[in-house]
Amino acid sequence: VESIPLICGSILSKKLAEGIDVLVLDVKFGRGAFMKDEVKAKELARALVSVATAMGKPTRALLTSMDDTLGRAVGNALEVAESIECLRGHGPADTMDVTVALGEQMLLLAGAAGTGEEARRQLREVIASGAALDKFREMVRAQGGDVAVVDDPSRLPQARLREEVLTSRSS
Repeated sequence: VESIPLICGSILSKKLAEGIDVLVLDVKFGRGAFMKDEVKAKELARALVSVATAMGKPTRALLTSMDDTLGRAVGNALEVAESIECLRGHGPADTMDVTVALGEQMLLLAGAAGTGEEARRQLREVIASGAALDKFREMVRAQGGDVAVVDDPSRLPQARLREEVLTSRSS
């Protein structure tokens, strides 16, 4: 249901129940998103920020166009493998750009960086040093997952059928 109040309540009830301190949201719009219209996505973003802030949680929202693909993978295991590549610093440029933009806002909002440039430098450093991948490994372990997957994504479940689809244009 494309109801801003219902979507807002659904998203924020989960986030606030997690006990977060700050929140950065990626509000997607376009052909590949639930919210097709950018104007409605902006309205949703404003509502999310307003409600979360009123609940005492500093919040920012970025808008991401989903009119074109993001990254190279589709499907849970393939997207996890691609995420691991991003944590190694070898992810697709568009995915890395969105990830860095979101991370930048999180570091600024949390007070861990004073400027966008400082935040981006910190993000590059944790990726280059392997600290980001180590943190992911720690999170997988804490949730009872197979930490060997972090070093060998081929251990992820594999679909019976897999097909490579090439685009006729670049984005």
